[in-house]
Amino acid sequence: MGLLWRGKHTFKGNVHFGGGVTGAISNLGGGRAFYVNAESSYGPSASDGHAGTDPNSPLATITAALAKCEARRNDYIFVLGSYQTDTFPLTPAARNVHIIGLGGGGMFQSRALLDGQDESAFQLDTAGGGLELAGLRLGSSGAGDPVINLNTDFWALHMHDCTIGLYMAGTDGIYGSAGVNAACFTIEDNLFGTALTGDCIELGVGHQLYILRNLFMEYGGVGCKIGTMAGGAIIGNRFSMTADFDAGDAITLGSGSTAIFVDDNRAAEDNTTPGNNPYLDSTSGKTNAWGVNWSGDAVTYPG
Repeated sequence: MGLLWRGKHTFKGNVHFGGGVTGAISNLGGGRAFYVNAESSYGPSASDGHAGTDPNSPLATITAALAKCEARRNDYIFVLGSYQTDTFPLTPAARNVHIIGLGGGGMFQSRALLDGQDESAFQLDTAGGGLELAGLRLGSSGAGDPVINLNTDFWALHMHDCTIGLYMAGTDGIYGSAGVNAACFTIEDNLFGTALTGDCIELGVGHQLYILRNLFMEYGGVGCKIGTMAGGAIIGNRFSMTADFDAGDAITLGSGSTAIFVDDNRAAEDNTTPGNNPYLDSTSGKTNAWGVNWSGDAVTYPG
């Protein structure tokens, strides 16, 4: 699962981690590129007094970069390095912003470590819709808060190639209550990790939700817990537990969900077939479409 680049983006120059940065990003659909380096001992010297558009003179915080973004301009924030140095929770307030963590070796070597500690790493509000998060290592250790919290209705989140709660703890990974509408979400190619004490993804209400090819490992609650959701797909995800699954611990669809296609998911428990069905569909009349999903080495339909 390497960092995926979508669209027509041109990089002119080179990024030399530990040895400076040359070149710049162009062709960003009319947007601007801002650079952040919050690690004073690593890479170019940073200050929130910089313009932030030169990778050799980056900003010191993502908060400062977000303040420079304009709604619908399609701005990018490239994080060269960050570690518990921002003001959390980070709350994007302009539409169509992209926050990209850089680093060699895929998501595990990203220099963008965003641990909210006593807060969520991100709080999502309506004004910041159309958000892309990629190549980030996220947590909220020390807090009883989700790593990513939907505070108000939120439209269009594209999250990929991130780790959530792998090294840094949190309760839920991505959380939206029953009173918050989550619309047009694509969550793909992420790793939800062992330090989450609650659900990896819990969304109460919304439509058009796509959860694709994620890895869920040794979490404390449910992998995908979906309430009243209309339309979307949960495809190609992997769920790993050494403890026994309870019923629905991989995927639970609430009684109000409809038209969700669930296919090619696998749940593994130790080296035996799970004793409980890891898939649960609470709808009356089964209004969702379940394809081939695996519990251990057996294909099963939801309970």
